[in-house]
Order: sequence, then structure tokens, then C-alpha cells
Amino acid sequence: MQRLGYASFIVTRESNSLSNSVIIKPLTRLERSLRVRRLALMHRLGLIENKYALFGIENARIDCSDILKSVGNSKPTVLVFYWVSYFINFKCIAELRRTYPGIPFLFVCLDEGFLGGGCHYSWGCRGYEEACVNCPSTSLHLRKRKIQIEMQERIREIHKINPIVLYPTAAMARMGERSAILKQFQKEVIPLGAVSKQEQDECLALGEGGSKESGAIKQKLTILVRSSSEYRKGSDLFVGAIKLLAAGNPNIRSQLRVISIGDATLENSEIGNYVDHEFMGIVQRSQLMEIYGKIDALVVTSREDAGPLMINECVALGKFAISTPVGVANDLLADACHGIVVGAFTSEAICDALKSYCLQPREVVSTSELDRNRLTFEGYVGAMLEVIEKSQMIVEESLVCMGTANGAAGDHLGEVQR
Repeated sequence: MQRLGYASFIVTRESNSLSNSVIIKPLTRLERSLRVRRLALMHRLGLIENKYALFGIENARIDCSDILKSVGNSKPTVLVFYWVSYFINFKCIAELRRTYPGIPFLFVCLDEGFLGGGCHYSWGCRGYEEACVNCPSTSLHLRKRKIQIEMQERIREIHKINPIVLYPTAAMARMGERSAILKQFQKEVIPLGAVSKQEQDECLALGEGGSKESGAIKQKLTILVRSSSEYRKGSDLFVGAIKLLAAGNPNIRSQLRVISIGDATLENSEIGNYVDHEFMGIVQRSQLMEIYGKIDALVVTSREDAGPLMINECVALGKFAISTPVGVANDLLADACHGIVVGAFTSEAICDALKSYCLQPREVVSTSELDRNRLTFEGYVGAMLEVIEKSQMIVEESLVCMGTANGAAGDHLGEVQR
């Protein structure tokens, strides 16, 4: 925002290096460790199901006074909420709405956290459609009841907040249309900006100039995959796909090279027996941009994912992507211009997609500068500002109409403003 000349201020619980942010009541390392241990113990005892990311309601750490103290004398023209877990609840947001009655409130749904009673990932659960009755994340009756009560409170508070909801994918927007909380509010689908314009220009220029890698390496196709021990990320599906690919093509090592980032799950697997594998671990942003400049394609194997943002990055940078049908994949890759959407969440389906790509490598179909730019940070901010400006115009028109109506309506307006 600031890069485009707009003043912005971030209130967060996460440590960061941003100059225009304030950190409120962050979780200490000990608190994080205790939380993880507590949830792990509850799972081992059979009290919760660990495939749900948040296991229902968790206590908010801040209240309205914390936010107002941080904002100080500033007068915000819009409030944007993109994270609620372990941080802020709908009651606090409703109190902020009473403090700032005339400005837009935006909910940016980075995951399913806004849709229901606390879980980030639905895993087929449809409880968010029916007020989270009988939550499957726990066997504890009191916890189930607490989740349901919290959901009912969210439904009551949301009408006071009256947010504009921004969804990063059409799939999540469809979930929002069925959510007992969000289904009746104004919404927009805006894919997340994932790279800066400078990063985009540098990567595209590198692609036009040709790779500087050695000929021996460049004879192979290089693919990037994120390695994770989380079941939902599907690293086991990728390992299975590589094994199947090698079984049908003994020469696959001479054709395919794999770079993995993230944890050591793939490094500790057997894929090195079949293809050349370079494990790079957790990488910094600058390293990731360099990696994108070297690869031919990204492979996403997630079983469930609200994004993943790496697809947005690759499309913005002109890189091919192969992905299971999660998150933004059907929005950005379904036209086959920028990648392949795998037909099923199986190793066989991923293998078939890799085989097709290896047999006939495809370049990304050239897209317009406008299409690429919408996936930059600058493009996303621009789209968000359009939503904000449109909302402010509607509010102003509404106030004018109310102000010129009959005396009774004018009296009512005065009460609302007080």
C-alpha cells in the first residue's frame, strides 16, 4: 500500500520487520510449544481429530481497547481483517464497527477461518453451512457445544459488522455462499497478488534471455515441489507418482530433475533413487525468486489447500504449473494456458500429468500484461482499492438519500450516527 502512495498501518501478533506495524500480545515460544503439545496430547487421547487445523474455538488474545490504543489518533478510512485465529474475535470486530460506523470493513478470506466455527480446513465437513452443529473435530461434548455457541455468536455479530468479503478463489467464494455466517454479504473474488512488479519484470527478463545453466542440466526438465510432512500437502502422493513414473520409464532420471523446498519429507523419501533431487530446505524470498528463474514447472500435490500462493506466483512469473484441483488451481490453470489441473487426488493422476508434461513440455501461453499484473502485489492492492472506493461511494449516496428524506427518516439517521 505504501509503495503505491497509500498510508497503511498493520496490527498483528506476528513478529515482523515492517516499520508501519505494531505487534500486540504475541505468542511466546513457550506458549506456542505448550499449545502444540496440548493439542498433540488431546489427539493421542482421542479427544480431538488432528486433521482439523484449529479444532474449534480458541481464545482471542486482544480486545477492542488494544486495537484503539494501537491506532491512537489516526482515523482509518477502511479496516481490513485477514486473520482471526488466536488473535481477534467477531465480538471485538463488532465493537470496532461501533467505533468506526461509516467506513468499509473488509474480510479477506485467506482460508476457511471466517466461514465457520474456527477450523481452517474443512476436510469435507459441511458444518459451516449449518452453524457448526455437532462439530467432528472433537469427541468432547462441552467443546462441541462451545463451538456451536461461538458460531451462533458470530452469526449475531456479523450483522452489526456488515463486511465486504474478499475471496481469493472462486471455490472459496462458493463455500462462502453456503456459509451460515457470510452467505448474505457483499463479496468479490480477487486472486491474491503474489509477487512485486519488480520481481515479475526481473523473472520475465531472465526467461526471455534464456537460462544460464549448463547444457547438461538444461537437457532435463526441472520441476519445483513443496515438501511437507502435513498429510494435506500430499508429499506422499508425489513420491508415489515419481515411483510410478520411473516404473514406466527407466530413463526418467535423464529427463527429469526435482527441486524441493520446505521440510525434509521428500529428502528422506526414496525419490532420489529415481530422479535427481536437490533439497533446498526453507528458503528466503530472494532464494525462491531465483529458484523460479531456474525451473520449468511447479508441481502442487495438496489434498486440501486454500491457495496455494505458489500457483499465483508461477502464473504471474510466466511459469507452468501442474496442480491437484485445490484452491486457485481451477481459476488460473483450468484453461490449460498456464498449466494442468490434475483430475484426482491420487499418485496415478499426478503421474499421468507428469508423463504428459515430460513427453511434450509446454510453454506458458503468453498472457496480456493486464492479466499478469493482476497477480502482483500492486495489482491486488489496486483491485482492493476499487472495491473500497465503490463501497464508499455507495455509503455516501445512501447518506445523501437518507438526509433528504422525510423528517422521520432524518431523525432516525441522527440516532444511528449518535
